[in-house]
Amino acid sequence: MKILLIADYGATGGTRKFFFMLLKLHLRNKIHTAILIQHNQADNEVMEFCHKHGIPVFQMLDRTPSDFHPYYSIRYEIKQYAKAVQEYNPDIIIVSDGNNAVNLGAFFLKKPLLVWLHGYPMSWLHDHPITQSRLKSSGIRLLRRFTPTRKKKYITVSNYSAEKNHQNLGIPKRYIQVIYNSFDDNICNDQVQKEPIVLTASHVVDYKNPDVWLAVAQNVVSANKSVKFIWLGDGSKLDDMRKVVTAEKLEDRIQFLGHRSDVKTFYGRSMIYFQPSLIESFGLSIVEAMANGIPCVVSNAGGLPESVIDGETGFIAHPDNVSQFSQYIVRLLNQQELREKMGTAGKKRAFQYFYESVQEKNILTIYKQLYH
Repeated sequence: MKILLIADYGATGGTRKFFFMLLKLHLRNKIHTAILIQHNQADNEVMEFCHKHGIPVFQMLDRTPSDFHPYYSIRYEIKQYAKAVQEYNPDIIIVSDGNNAVNLGAFFLKKPLLVWLHGYPMSWLHDHPITQSRLKSSGIRLLRRFTPTRKKKYITVSNYSAEKNHQNLGIPKRYIQVIYNSFDDNICNDQVQKEPIVLTASHVVDYKNPDVWLAVAQNVVSANKSVKFIWLGDGSKLDDMRKVVTAEKLEDRIQFLGHRSDVKTFYGRSMIYFQPSLIESFGLSIVEAMANGIPCVVSNAGGLPESVIDGETGFIAHPDNVSQFSQYIVRLLNQQELREKMGTAGKKRAFQYFYESVQEKNILTIYKQLYH
């Protein structure tokens, strides 16, 4: 079996994790794979990994702003993708891209196709009303309705995401299959001695709700003199949040540490995981925290309730409910037995539903369906 993986990913984050996860899955199962990426994504880590494992790398022109237009993107994709398809002649094409507005052009290539929808368009539709109107135009919706087939379909990462992509993009439900994101053993830290740390590992951007996060942190550190809040990750709001913390003279108690490669260490040290997102398709970091036996306090946004079971593996509240989040975190800090009970239940759930072997089995099943 030969697969061409057409991937778009950031310098950090979930789409990049998925990219490497999928390549490793293919290597384990002896699936011949080539990748097609834009020039600006051929960074050292990617190129060294592909060179080490003998993975062919095709490069294409970087998208211009107009190439993100739902109509013009089709022209770009047919032209750029077709070259690699003709040369590599894959049995299956996989597209992994966080931008759900594009990649319709891939459906015009004469190969079985899987398009991974890593999220749903709500996060950027609100900020781009012109894009919203284009996505909902009759022409685009008709294409999304009639181009998928039994051999050309979409994959997404939660039932909530599947429903939102159906509603906003017009993709028929029968051509959207859900495969949850997964964690691997390398993220698990068996450290037993926990510290009073409330951890978040995510981009520091508006839809992750950093203002509410900070308000909760301020509440809790005033009530508990030993707790520390730590946010790992970069993003557009990072500097703003650091300035607020500095102005409040809380640098020792509330820390925005930026991107860190040693996230596993923090999972091992932390007592509680906290994520009050406004929008979330799945939340891989939450599952990683659960796998480390950490109870999670999260919002009810998007697919988060599919990971965290309220009252069993953690607590769930409305994204704006600062008081409720604060109470839940203080309760977990003060009640070791409850904290350990929820952490144990979360770890069991993570390994049952979100372990990489579960995801791998589901992915390979789809490959076989497309290949035969």
